[in-house]
Amino acid sequence: MKEFTYDPVPDLDAYLARIGYTGSRELTRENLNALVYAHQLAVPFESLDCSIYHKPISLEIPHLFEKVVEHRRGGYCFELNGLFVSLLRTFGFDAVSVMCRLVGMRPTLGPVMHRGCLIRLDGKQYFADVGFGGAMAPFAVELSPERQTFYGETYWFEEGQEGWKNLKRLRHAGMGDSGEYSDEEAEVLYFAPIAFSGMDFNALNAITSAPTSGFSQRVWATMRTTDGYMSFMGSTFTTVKDRVRTDVEVPEEDVARVLKEKFNLEPCEYAIP
Repeated sequence: MKEFTYDPVPDLDAYLARIGYTGSRELTRENLNALVYAHQLAVPFESLDCSIYHKPISLEIPHLFEKVVEHRRGGYCFELNGLFVSLLRTFGFDAVSVMCRLVGMRPTLGPVMHRGCLIRLDGKQYFADVGFGGAMAPFAVELSPERQTFYGETYWFEEGQEGWKNLKRLRHAGMGDSGEYSDEEAEVLYFAPIAFSGMDFNALNAITSAPTSGFSQRVWATMRTTDGYMSFMGSTFTTVKDRVRTDVEVPEEDVARVLKEKFNLEPCEYAIP
């Protein structure tokens, strides 16, 4: 039987230093959660290669390592979650890439256009995502209907149609008449709990990075913070801190400064195929 192959990261210590992980290397859920959280705090989701630099995007691990670790850039789902699976496998976890369908404002499911991570540990399965351009679990979510809360956020899974798994979360619904914040259930994505190899995402990556893609039409960057998140889309810089959202319009001449100061992103050159 032929096996799925995943390339290891070139330098595990350098990758862990990039995300600021200093914990133990035991294969536990606690450490898995810590790796997910550290990655989201350190590495931004961003589309600069598509929208500003107009460079082809390679999903080969050496190229992704050079971009994210050595040049301290970010990337989008096909890049970040692909590299993260290789990090987890090099770390010692049993991790594979999975195909996902994002949930939008439509009555039916959209096409497969996202890459996630499935981890198998101690007889259980977990989903992790460090390359989502929006609200995502800051931990590895067990494939269980039991609600799981870490770092102040709650996620869980429900069974979807035809074997797909439905990731759900509690979303802040604002302040009610009583003066207290309330939450509501929300769908995040669906994913197929079977392994896919890196080559399976090449065609999707070509579509996502094409000149006509939304990633190419606007600058996009998001990043988790310890008390919320921040994002830049088009010309709007948004912060959410302690459930309070603030939007600020950024003049074109200040875009580079915001990307540098808030996301530590600045022009750089790195190897491409």
